[in-house]
Amino acid sequence: MEAHNAEKTCWNCPAAILKGNVDFRACGQSIESIRRRIEREGLMIECARQPDLGRFEPTITFEECPEWRSTEYGYLLESMRVMILGIDGYLGWTLALKLSTLGCEVSGVDNFTRRKCVKEVGSLSVVPIVSMKERLEAVKEILGVEINFRKIDILDWRKLGQFMKEVKPEAIVHYGEIPSAPYSMIDCDHAVKVQHNNVIGTLRLLFLMREIVPEASLIKLGTLGEYGSPLTGRPLFEGLFPADAVLVWGGREWSMGGELTPRDPVSFYHVSKVQDTFNIYEAC
Repeated sequence: MEAHNAEKTCWNCPAAILKGNVDFRACGQSIESIRRRIEREGLMIECARQPDLGRFEPTITFEECPEWRSTEYGYLLESMRVMILGIDGYLGWTLALKLSTLGCEVSGVDNFTRRKCVKEVGSLSVVPIVSMKERLEAVKEILGVEINFRKIDILDWRKLGQFMKEVKPEAIVHYGEIPSAPYSMIDCDHAVKVQHNNVIGTLRLLFLMREIVPEASLIKLGTLGEYGSPLTGRPLFEGLFPADAVLVWGGREWSMGGELTPRDPVSFYHVSKVQDTFNIYEAC
């Protein structure tokens, strides 16, 4: 069975250097002028992993590229540098273990906010969780791999930026948020804490990526709670409306294809996720 991403090309590879080679800023340019420029100059990129290739057309598929190898999950970039924000969480840690076993160079940051929040409300984790020191030692002993961990608050953009410069991640998985709707609704202080951590943390990350690793991929955890629970029974289109979506109102029709779908958050936590969506959409 062919891998789901076998036919993906350099356009989808974090090793592709687009900056300085491809200009996506089309504002004020006519489609014809852009088309003529492409016909005249072509679309060329460079490869961070194979600089000897020079500038070339981004048509090489993952299946053809020696930097990508086939796995049971599809093609994976060899020794891919992945940074996980919120690596101490139940999603972050399990992903770190899986990626490490697949041969990725995993790094991660956390400031243990989740542990503090659980303790604050007098609760316990469903599964006992040992310290990060014990976790890292166990990974090295059992799996034979090392995870590059730093205790960093994602709001501390200077420390996070320095770590990103050291690691040069090719992909960043962002789990570094306070993920509790009930916690965000306790009172004003908790609502502000959740919004500040989630929204400002993500916004700072976007600017750090632009400055330090502009070609890196960002995988951001969303939530279906952004869309609420429509009482009309209408379908929920995650992310963007499909290309053929049409709004009919007052006897007229408007195309909705490609537009962000309506959000209807039900807690201050979910509001922060909606704001994340808009900030990332704006950044892209």
